[in-house]
Parts: sequence; C-alpha cells; structure tokens
Amino acid sequence: MDTKQIYMNDGRRAEERSYVNDEGNKVTELWTEEPNPLKLAEKVTEKSAQVIVERVIDKVDLVSGEVLERKVESIEPNVKLELREHLGVERQNISNYATKEELVNVVAQAVADTIGNRSIQAQSVSQQPKLSVMSVVKDRVEQQKSSENMWNLGLIGIIVIGIGYVAYQYIM
Repeated sequence: MDTKQIYMNDGRRAEERSYVNDEGNKVTELWTEEPNPLKLAEKVTEKSAQVIVERVIDKVDLVSGEVLERKVESIEPNVKLELREHLGVERQNISNYATKEELVNVVAQAVADTIGNRSIQAQSVSQQPKLSVMSVVKDRVEQQKSSENMWNLGLIGIIVIGIGYVAYQYIM
C-alpha cells in the first residue's frame, strides 16, 4: 500500500492511498478531513485618508456569531493613535436556555403585573416619606456629635480619676 500526505485546495489535510485489490486492479482512495465551514473570527475596518484615521477591531464568537469585543482606535489632528472605545461581552457558561414559550409567558406575566400594580404604586408613592439630603446630613451630624460627647465625657472621667489619685497620694 502506498500512502501520500496531501493538502486539498481548501486547506484540509488528506491522504491518498493506492493499492492493488484481489482482482489486480489499482485502487486509489482519497481520505480527507471533514470540511470545516469558515466562520468570522475577527473583522478589522480601517477608515483612512492619507493616514489611518480610525480602526475598528471586532472579535466575533465562532458559535453564535455575536460580537464579543470591539476596539475602536482613532486619531485627531496632532494627537497620537490611542484607544478610544473598548466594549466587551462577559461570557457565562449557561447550559439551560429559555424557550420561546417561557419568554412569552414571563413577559406576559410581567405586563399583567405592571398593569395591575399601577394603582397600588400610585397610592404607595404618595404615602412614603420624602427623603432629602438635608435629613441624611442632619442624622450623620447628630451621630458624630453624640460620639464626640461620649469621647469628651471619657476624657473628663480619666482626668477626675487622675486628680483623685494625685490628691490621695498627697494626703497619704
């Protein structure tokens, strides 16, 4: 058996196997890798005048075709080429996908709940006390004053104990 390694025009590896069968005929078999469809992995768009003005680099997910990451590099007059925008998609390993029916049910339920709760929300908003910045600041200042008062009382107590000890030592 004669085996020869070759490459197909589309880049796949292949083996050409030649042998003589039982009937004396020469048989040549071509064994190839499975065809791999080409998928977009990166797309670079350059906008240029006399020099490159803007460059957009998109990284694409091979499975879903979704843009995972986009980098935009551009220049202005008298400014060096620098990174202006960088967007990325956080990848999560999700094994269970929602079906179309589940999504329709969830959206329908949310819309029904929203319509049903409008009157309740209108009433509850008017009954809630209003929170202002001044009230928050006032509360913090009062807490700080109370802690300062406790600190001052502690120092006064230590001073009184010290004076009492010195007086006791003087008398004895």
